[in-house]
Amino acid sequence: MNLAEYAAYDGRGLADLVKRGEVTAKALGLLMLAAVEKVNPHINAVIQTYADRVEAMRDDYIPIGPLAGVPFLLKDIGPAEKGAIQEAGSRLWQGRVVQQDAFLTERFRRAGLSLLGRTTTPEMALSGSTESVLMGATRWVTLSANTA
Repeated sequence: MNLAEYAAYDGRGLADLVKRGEVTAKALGLLMLAAVEKVNPHINAVIQTYADRVEAMRDDYIPIGPLAGVPFLLKDIGPAEKGAIQEAGSRLWQGRVVQQDAFLTERFRRAGLSLLGRTTTPEMALSGSTESVLMGATRWVTLSANTA
């Protein structure tokens, strides 16, 4: 599977491919990392990826759940993940490590999602636009077929 094929699927479609053995959760994770590397310099929406988690996945690993193996990025505010940084787009919380999973994060895992990074947020989610001093502006751009 290449990036164009990956981008053509939604989460349920990707999970179906994993369940049928047509692609592995690890392969999807690697594609997600490649997509972030290619697109994020243009939009500044992803502030951290967990490549180590992808590398640690076994090739024969098949998660369970309706969204088994689908790569997923958590917002930097809201559903917290134990042991992960969550800064809420604020210098006040810079480097803050979460002490326990949120209920929703547990549900994401039970659904089979692969938690592989975090995305920007307005500072403390107080604004309608994501332009924090900590992470800079997140942009919406139209990418050409050659870029995406």
